[in-house]
Amino acid sequence: GKWQWTFSLIFLVLVKTTTTPFRATIAIKDTRTSRTDQSHHFKETKNESIINQRGEPPLNETSLADKNSSQSQVVYYTLAGSDRAGSVIHDMLIAHSWLWQQGKKYGGACIHKKFRHRTKILLHQLGLLEMLPYGIRCPEKKRRIISRRNYVIYDSQHMTKSWKESFLSQWNLSSPEKFKAVMTNRMENNVTVLVVHARRGDITPCRRPDRYLTNDYYHNLISSFKRNITMYKQNKRISIKILTEAYSFENMTSFEGLGCHIHCDMKLSAMWKEMIVADVLIISKSSFSFVPAIFNTGKVIYAPSQHKPHKSWNWESADTELIEVNYNRTMGLGELFCTKNYF
Repeated sequence: GKWQWTFSLIFLVLVKTTTTPFRATIAIKDTRTSRTDQSHHFKETKNESIINQRGEPPLNETSLADKNSSQSQVVYYTLAGSDRAGSVIHDMLIAHSWLWQQGKKYGGACIHKKFRHRTKILLHQLGLLEMLPYGIRCPEKKRRIISRRNYVIYDSQHMTKSWKESFLSQWNLSSPEKFKAVMTNRMENNVTVLVVHARRGDITPCRRPDRYLTNDYYHNLISSFKRNITMYKQNKRISIKILTEAYSFENMTSFEGLGCHIHCDMKLSAMWKEMIVADVLIISKSSFSFVPAIFNTGKVIYAPSQHKPHKSWNWESADTELIEVNYNRTMGLGELFCTKNYF
């Protein structure tokens, strides 16, 4: 009986020591698995709350109103540029569309170094300051300020038809009566309006010849428009407006022979409104006319440049031959009238 009791005790001890580590191992594995799942969940949540800094955001056709309320509260900012108004607002629109496609809200361009009051005034006069805040104080959380290199590479790629409709639906002009008067007056006079933006001033065959469009270039497009007027309603008169600057490398009076009305150094807001409501708009290689052309509902004619229109826009590129002629003409003017100090 004594030996039987001893063997039973040894057997129980052996069973306990062999099963306990096994159970402990299972517990350890379960704990590791749980931690791994928690870590994976944390990474996913973190990635969802922070803008992807490298990859392209997924394109979607859903407005911010359709997103979850928690996502629509996330606001991101860009640094306020000190460039000209057209370039700064163009940059803001690219950021706005880039964030919109991700369901994020654009809070505007905040103060970094200096900013142009003229840009803020233009946004206010157009009723865009609420949608595109400019010159505001930067947030304390620096991660809410997105780097320009993350969105500018996409240019107009995210300015889809849905984004444009969403943006326009929220756009209330600060001076609606004046804006409506422009539209009403044009309709009452039964006029087809062609607006031409001829960038002059600092853009010459001597400085930035790659962006210079000669008078001949515009003459050809205007003449073509007048020849093909049959594609528009016959009972409408034609009004051709040239929006430009007083200082020009070429004499702008040559446009008067084509029946054009030349407007030099108009107020920026007035120029943008003319370009937005035009039936046909011919733009220059400048963000100043590219931006209002985005919201033009008629036909837009452009010369290929670094900024490309979205495929959903009703834009038409100038003829390749005309572009080549313009290049040769610009180079010829440079050789004749520009000194080496200009280049």
